[in-house]
Amino acid sequence: MIVLDQDATFDAPVQINMPGRAEPVEVSFTFRALRRKRVAGLMILTRAVSAWRLRRANEYLRLCWRTRRLASVVDMIDEFTAGWQGIEPAYSRDALKALLQEYPGTHVQIYLAFLKAWQEERLKN
Repeated sequence: MIVLDQDATFDAPVQINMPGRAEPVEVSFTFRALRRKRVAGLMILTRAVSAWRLRRANEYLRLCWRTRRLASVVDMIDEFTAGWQGIEPAYSRDALKALLQEYPGTHVQIYLAFLKAWQEERLKN
């Protein structure tokens, strides 16, 4: 049986660079399986693909509408992240904000890990 409105998630490793360590630390993130159109919107928003400024502004306004406030990087990552393992405290929006503030560049690693894992999951199905 095929279920169209499933709440699918998938796990992926994320390498986090920590100050004072030569090697990055690997933690596991649980990501939400977003629809292809939404991932394309995120890629336009983050300039991973080229688009007109108007289109990029439109994607930003959509994100603001969903979060009901001026959107930030935390809002974007929170949209596709469902949880994590290997990081204390447990996942929440506030914990994600603290992680991104404590370890600069982590947002890029999380985003790239999501895109890679999302593509691999799409190829499996």
